Amino acid sequence: MNFWRALLASLLSLVCTVAVSAYVTLQTLESTVLNRDEVKSWLDKSGVYNNLLTTFTSTNAAESELNTGSSVVSSDNLRAGLNQTFTPGYVQQATEKAIDGTYNWLDGTASTINFSVDTTAKKDDFITNLSNILEPQLAALPRCTSLAQFDSNNPTCLPPGTTAKQAADELATDAANQASIFHEPVSNQTVAQAQSNPQNSLTDNQGAQQARTVVSNLKMWLLWLPIIAVVSGGLMVLLSQHKLKAGKHLAGKLTWGLGLTFVVGLLIANVGKTFTASSYTSGTNSTVMSQVVEPVIHQAAPAIGNRLALISGLLGAVTLAIWITLLIIKKRKEKAALLAAPKEDVLAPKPAQPVNSSKPVDAGPTEPTGSPTNKS
Repeated sequence: MNFWRALLASLLSLVCTVAVSAYVTLQTLESTVLNRDEVKSWLDKSGVYNNLLTTFTSTNAAESELNTGSSVVSSDNLRAGLNQTFTPGYVQQATEKAIDGTYNWLDGTASTINFSVDTTAKKDDFITNLSNILEPQLAALPRCTSLAQFDSNNPTCLPPGTTAKQAADELATDAANQASIFHEPVSNQTVAQAQSNPQNSLTDNQGAQQARTVVSNLKMWLLWLPIIAVVSGGLMVLLSQHKLKAGKHLAGKLTWGLGLTFVVGLLIANVGKTFTASSYTSGTNSTVMSQVVEPVIHQAAPAIGNRLALISGLLGAVTLAIWITLLIIKKRKEKAALLAAPKEDVLAPKPAQPVNSSKPVDAGPTEPTGSPTNKS
């Protein structure tokens, strides 16, 4: 009976420890990664919006679309025109729309990830910006001797009767018509198509559905985990023969575990500030890593680590206070027991001393017998 009782108490202690650890982890995630405002703040402070468009237009897929083979309408000129058209503020608004659409789906507000950014409305601005970039370069070209000499794909001279402005507008309009970003708005469907998703959906896959299920049950677990920890810990103490000792042991174990989590949080916060992974990659991946991923990590890791350390530290302070309280109570009880033992010895009647019959009895001095009397 005692064996099964001890085994059940050990299992309850394990359940309590796991529940506390899970609560700390989920509470940290809920207030950082799963908080849309926190994520937006990381992106804003990281400065990625200043070079996000430049970075992604430098990828192999974008480079192939921007490469026109023209010395005038070059990929660099197209990239410059896109950067002037889609400003960091515009890129931030578009990104935050996608973030809101994703979190609306995660928290159950929407049935699917849904967002749309009308990039087609910026087509005229792009033509104007690109034309202003091309005009000085075209103005430096000589005049063509005939119209047939002019090659719109790779102009080496200006056609007769055409100004540099007119030629720049025509070339910029052709470039805008060929750019897929101006054909239709950027939406969840176009992103899914770019990822070669046959359902044209970002959420019709097992991994996405599992992630949504976990997030949707998060608040429920944040409510139940503290209850599970308290109930399992209380039952563990009640089932133990030495309840005070068991409670002190459980509080001490939780304190050490939370203290370790506190240290891990501080390590994440400090290492994340200087984390570099771009040195381990090359080419386009290295550019994306150094210009986008690392700046975001430098903001996210300290926030996550500090939050983990804060939650662990607060709970660790509570369990430490419980441990100290139980230790004081235990010491006082031990001291009271030690002080009570001598009083019982003093008040108890002493047993009578046994008489040793083998010891001769001293009868006092006796006069010698048969001695002569001294008569005068």
